[in-house]
Amino acid sequence: MHQYFAVAVGFGIFLMATLYFAPNSSIISTKSISISDDTRWEAVIKKYRVCMQRHPKLRTPDSTWADGSGQAVRDCYKFGPNIISVENQDEAKRLILMNNPRENCTFVTLGIGKDAMAEAKVKAMMPNCKFYGADPVLEENKAVYENVGEYHQLAISGNNVADSSILTKSGYQTRKKMPAMPMYQFFGEIVKSKTIDYLFVDIEYAEYDLFDYLQAGKALENGFTICQINLEAHIAQNIEQKVKYMEFIRKLVNEGHYALAYDDNTIGHHRIFFYNHRAPACRRKFMPFS
Repeated sequence: MHQYFAVAVGFGIFLMATLYFAPNSSIISTKSISISDDTRWEAVIKKYRVCMQRHPKLRTPDSTWADGSGQAVRDCYKFGPNIISVENQDEAKRLILMNNPRENCTFVTLGIGKDAMAEAKVKAMMPNCKFYGADPVLEENKAVYENVGEYHQLAISGNNVADSSILTKSGYQTRKKMPAMPMYQFFGEIVKSKTIDYLFVDIEYAEYDLFDYLQAGKALENGFTICQINLEAHIAQNIEQKVKYMEFIRKLVNEGHYALAYDDNTIGHHRIFFYNHRAPACRRKFMPFS
């Protein structure tokens, strides 16, 4: 009975994807797209990319920031593996569980913010994941993160300087520049893994200097693969940051490695989730086919 239910649900999901993405003049047969069929999956995801690339809300920095990226995701992302929500103290992260929850995995948190509740829940579901967290503020972050994994008192950026706010007992301090470890160096020297299965990024405005390094192409050039990313882009304070955000979203879509599957900006920040559907290491672990 459970097997028949699972088949029915899977069929329903991809029927919806088929009907949505098929051109008006040529509805694809419901049998032509199957989650177990890699060729058909590529056809579906190509239609998703075209929808995103042509979306009118992604044409200007102002409209992209105002909720253009969120509207585009709601209009274009109609398919894919099951995405779950994992809550921490004041927000929820999104992720795709591994096909085998007992398999080893690598989990990185950049910017802990005194809260590792979501990481603890993930660890309970996938106990063989190794966790690595970085935050420049020692107080509370070390204690909460060492409940799940390794804590490192570091700011992380794309280069050796981070322009970021920091969270202390008295609250967020004014943004300032501080020494930082480049993200790829952190992956290579501390995490010691070429594949990052899960990455949480909440680094209080330093993300604007990290955008290029989160792109799959840039990561591959440096020998790394990142499978799933939760990113908080904090409220744009000027047109330059809006331009950076728009260019980041456009490149994310145009490169074709990641599917942008979630975006919420109800509190002003963009909390987005995207996953790598192209890299073999990611497909094997997270996609229903490999």
